[in-house]
Amino acid sequence: MKDVMSSRDSCPPPPATLFSTPRTLTFLTVVLVLIGYHANVLSGASAHERAEEHSREQNTKAGVVAVAAVFLGYCVAHGPNTSMVRPHPAVWRAVHGVLVLYALLLVYLVFQDVHDARAFMRHLHPSLGVEVNYRTYATDCRLLVEKQPGGGLALNWQGIKSTLLDEFVSAHLIGWWAKALVLRNHFILWVISIGFELLELSLGHMLPNFNECWYDSWVLDVAVCNLIGISLGMATVRWMDCKYER
Repeated sequence: MKDVMSSRDSCPPPPATLFSTPRTLTFLTVVLVLIGYHANVLSGASAHERAEEHSREQNTKAGVVAVAAVFLGYCVAHGPNTSMVRPHPAVWRAVHGVLVLYALLLVYLVFQDVHDARAFMRHLHPSLGVEVNYRTYATDCRLLVEKQPGGGLALNWQGIKSTLLDEFVSAHLIGWWAKALVLRNHFILWVISIGFELLELSLGHMLPNFNECWYDSWVLDVAVCNLIGISLGMATVRWMDCKYER
């Protein structure tokens, strides 16, 4: 299936308002004031006093957050426009900035060992940076179980219930809805969806939670959750009445 870009604008450009043009000087002034305030540059305290007030970990965390915030602010003001113009182009410029930051974070983590990567993740949130107790999803893949010796077969409700009520069900739905808003291309979305499941199969020996039952991986994840998420995402794009690929 080959998607082509629609040659017709399905929505007029947004009306000229205060937020329709970049405010470079205003943005720069606000950013400098905020940085000076939060970095205690304007407090009049000496460098030694500031060092005693905050630890190295606090300074590192504040610096990482400030860098991310300044970058996202720049993207909102001067980032590239996409075909999405509703509710406002600045929203999608911010989304683009978040995705770039995420890609840069992954590139940085590739060059770290496990301990350094976990130490860095603690700067993002205190609950991160600890070894994860992975859950194995393929311990019991039976759809039918024996009721009692010689009592016939019944559905394995315990296993099916634990699969349906898993938090990754909602993660698949919401995640693929969001991916559809970003990619806006059915073919690419389905290639990534199927490719990710194949990647899980090939890396199951490294991460125990990649081992899933066949009905969990291909039926629930791909044929149900990913399908619903992608469909809702593309419907959201159409509802926004913007140019999109179909």
